[in-house]
Amino acid sequence: PGPLPLPHPYVTQFARRGQESKGGVTMSSQAPQDVEPEQKAPSGTAASEDSPQGDSSAAPQEGSAIHPEMIMMVDSKLYPMYEGRAKAWQFLRRMKESHHGRKMAPAKNFQCVHPTGDGRICGKLINLMPNGSPAGFDIQNGTRHCIKAHNMVTSYRGKRTLEDAEGQRANARDSFGRASRKKRGGKAENGGAGPSSKRVRRRKSTARSAPASASVFSLPPYYASGFACELGAEPKKQPGMPERGMPAPYARERVANKHALDFNERLNTSSYVNVVFEPEEADVAMMGLKVNIADQNVYPRSWGIHNQCVDMIARLWNCPVNKGEMARHGSFAGAGTVGSTESCLLAGITLKKRWEAWFTRRNRGKSPISMGKRPNLVISTMYQACWEKFFRYMDIEARLVQPSIKTMKIDPYETVDRVDDCTIGVVCIMGNHYGGQYDPVEEIGLALQKLNDEKKLQVGIHVDAASGGFLAPFQEGIPNWDFRCPQVLSISASGHKFGQSCAGTGWVVWRKRDDLAAYTAINVTYLGGSTESYTLNFSRPASGVYVQYYKFLRLGKEGYTTLADNMMTVSKYIRNGLKSMLGPEGKLPRFRILDDGDSKCLPVVTAMLNPDLELEYDDIDLQHMLSMNHWYVSGYRMGFHHPEDNKISPLFRDADPNTSMFRIVVKSNLTSDLAKDLLEKIRETLGKMDKAVKEGWAPHLKEHKVRPLGHKNSHAFTTC
Repeated sequence: PGPLPLPHPYVTQFARRGQESKGGVTMSSQAPQDVEPEQKAPSGTAASEDSPQGDSSAAPQEGSAIHPEMIMMVDSKLYPMYEGRAKAWQFLRRMKESHHGRKMAPAKNFQCVHPTGDGRICGKLINLMPNGSPAGFDIQNGTRHCIKAHNMVTSYRGKRTLEDAEGQRANARDSFGRASRKKRGGKAENGGAGPSSKRVRRRKSTARSAPASASVFSLPPYYASGFACELGAEPKKQPGMPERGMPAPYARERVANKHALDFNERLNTSSYVNVVFEPEEADVAMMGLKVNIADQNVYPRSWGIHNQCVDMIARLWNCPVNKGEMARHGSFAGAGTVGSTESCLLAGITLKKRWEAWFTRRNRGKSPISMGKRPNLVISTMYQACWEKFFRYMDIEARLVQPSIKTMKIDPYETVDRVDDCTIGVVCIMGNHYGGQYDPVEEIGLALQKLNDEKKLQVGIHVDAASGGFLAPFQEGIPNWDFRCPQVLSISASGHKFGQSCAGTGWVVWRKRDDLAAYTAINVTYLGGSTESYTLNFSRPASGVYVQYYKFLRLGKEGYTTLADNMMTVSKYIRNGLKSMLGPEGKLPRFRILDDGDSKCLPVVTAMLNPDLELEYDDIDLQHMLSMNHWYVSGYRMGFHHPEDNKISPLFRDADPNTSMFRIVVKSNLTSDLAKDLLEKIRETLGKMDKAVKEGWAPHLKEHKVRPLGHKNSHAFTTC
């Protein structure tokens, strides 16, 4: 059997204390100030022949390891029935025979803090003899309890193990029985002649040994501790970090309780982020938590996994192979990031630096700043929040293209019309988060190349494939959208969406290093070598890279293709279910479908309540009512805050910004049986809402509009 599991080092303090003597190193067991001095053993307690008290062999010999003493702080939070704080000295007696085979000194003066059966703390001062027998307190109140609860098993000379645990307990009970009878005036078993010089014979044990994981100090359940009723722990009463910590199981329970109050992540259809993991996948993620992937010299194999992932993704997106760069660097120009937000920011910075260099060359050394020029970026109004950050952080003008609500895609020629000599690039979205449509990258590239030739520009395309980057390659009939288009300079994607990795995983790949990726690369030499870093964030765990690599190995192209087919099939089932639903009168369709259909798009179902029905409630009311059935379906308005002036602007050129819609994102965890339940809950909820309106219910969100930023009822455009 192994040693007792130690508590967390941040909860328990360990101190090794020893003093030199002629006989070697001995244990110091000075009692704390608030604990009574050592009590003498009762006269009826028998000493052990193996380690008598007067024998110097009871102490460890010179060169033996000093056994640690554990100082544990016990307070009223842990045991509310035990007032104040007490220092309890506990001696770790159960040792692994292969590790601790030498003589050990007896443990002295520790206080029992185990709760008794009547809800109080034992609190008895225990003085262990070298043979493992407790002595020094009242038999009627604590002896039997302490022997059983603490499972007092010793292995002082490496001979006694858990195999004879029951025999030791029996020996201790016999010793205390004689001592207590003598105190009450009875005769001891040896005729009242005082302590026996012979060793007390142990009873032969037939019971199995105690488990090695049995703890000397047993915590009460969290719900029976004082931590469970700290009503003022979180609110404004006690701000800041707590003064003292709590046991690890209690801390985990506190987090688990808060997590239980969230929505069930598997029933959240508003987000694209993967939420299901195999046990092996979770183990791989835990490995990565200990590795700083930025430290390439210390973790070269982990960095090799990173480069393998970049290589797989670059080839998946048909990135051309530059033999010279591959010979110098050994990998494609790319990087793993903390989500696609960092990927988009890196790609945008690269476009800006590339444009500045080109503009300076064109104007004979005059920089854009000296000429009062401000760079701009052309993008759809259906952009994600990361691009608004880019506009603000890098002082970039946002030239937005409004699509039609009928297509939710930007028009190639309307896009090119917004390009001039200050345009750093055009962003095409492969799967917008509203309806899942793919922008026509190939058509925009051809129109852009024609403009570049006419005006001698060098504007390129970045493909924001946050959602579609790991889906479009496995779908049939998709027009060219990746590096097969010569105008595409870079592509970014979220690994934690349809890449099936864990949250916080992103990727960016550039067509080449020269005049592109090189603008964002820095050289790090203070970590024991010379390495390149392409990311905005430096230190980060390797969990995302590990899990992404695991998923590539686990699924392969065939697995990702099957996943794509499954998700598209389920989305088609939900879409057909919504189409079959009729209004309250049973004549007009209940919903108007807004997404791109059953193929060549993301597995997203986007719809709106049919305006022709003139219902008293809208899609946001449906979202709130549906959440009562544990399903979260995201409803939002068709408006957003313009990044230039924060004024409310319409998403579409042919729709009112206060019109509402909703979307259902079909991820790998949304299987057919869950989809059936979702449709049933939608039908049930609509029926209840129709009935409630007839009975006079006025939906509280009916009058809500797209509010200014900061308004408490703002329903501004949101992203996943």
